[in-house]
Amino acid sequence: MKIITVDHRPHDPRTRLPAETVTTIGMFDGVHTAHQAILRKMVTTAQQHRRLSVVITFSPHPLRVIAPERAPQLLTVDVEKFRVMEQLGIDVLVVADFQPEFAQMLPDDFIRHMLLDFMTTRHVLVGYDHGFGKNRSGDTNLLKAIGRMNGFTVEIVEPIIQADGMRVGSTPLRQAVLAGEWETVQNMLGRRYELTGTVVHGDHRGHDLGFPTANLDLPPEKLLPPDGVYAVYVELEGCRHKGVMNVGTRPTFEETKRQVEVHLLDNHQMLYGKTLRVEIEAFLRPEQRFASTENLQYQIKNDIARTREILTE
Repeated sequence: MKIITVDHRPHDPRTRLPAETVTTIGMFDGVHTAHQAILRKMVTTAQQHRRLSVVITFSPHPLRVIAPERAPQLLTVDVEKFRVMEQLGIDVLVVADFQPEFAQMLPDDFIRHMLLDFMTTRHVLVGYDHGFGKNRSGDTNLLKAIGRMNGFTVEIVEPIIQADGMRVGSTPLRQAVLAGEWETVQNMLGRRYELTGTVVHGDHRGHDLGFPTANLDLPPEKLLPPDGVYAVYVELEGCRHKGVMNVGTRPTFEETKRQVEVHLLDNHQMLYGKTLRVEIEAFLRPEQRFASTENLQYQIKNDIARTREILTE
């Protein structure tokens, strides 16, 4: 998958995509099953017509520029979103650098800039509630009208409703993550919820307790799960490990900073500076204060034993 970053300025003609495209547009936070339906349909359509499959997305989240106080925490930060999209077989991912100048584009200007000047768009797929341009003032009817005048067709993909009647979407998915409803989260995502971060130095409390942990530096906009202890799978340099993750403030040591740390089972590598991709499989218990470090060590041993029982892959 080729990744191209663009902004509000006129495109260099030399960067124009060389083939006709089937395109979709959106934030795609979470790349959940409703997003995947659009993306898979786009890839299939592009392959059938021998065109490029192109996703146009935005970074940062538009609300961080337009209304920071309303900007949501992200289900998938860029590195996570890009990984899932590559797995879906996307040919080109166009990342629009969403800054104030970009936010001022009127709907017609946005379509001209992104779908016509930068590529030869022949078909566009979008969700039923898609909005574009300044203040999301462009809708699917306008997109169809512009398409008729410029040689591309528009296909609207209807929402996905789960068996329990819940609509799949980024907002209900965020609510499920915050509530720790992991079965719902996995059903909506079609995979486990993940956190991707770099291992940084901590205060070595885990090492002193006999259970060294990797302290993860995560993007501040990443949506964290509720505080507690989790059984997780950890990907490190292409290899899969089992682990126990703690999210919280470590109340036994009277700390206040919220942290994410992971103990990898049966792994003794130096991890500083390395990237870990952590997938949540199960919630083990809430974070709690222990009367002594000995009591904490005993509980950690139980957490590890339960994790070994739960993680079977």
